Amino acid sequence: LIELKLLKEYTAYAREINTEIATTSVRF
Repeated sequence: LIELKLLKEYTAYAREINTEIATTSVRF
C-alpha cells in the first residue's frame, strides 16, 4: 500500500514536470 501511494505521488509529480517542460518548450 505504501509503495502504491508513493507511485501515485511520483506519477503526479512526473506529470507536473512534463507539463512544465512542455510549456517551456512552447514558450521558447
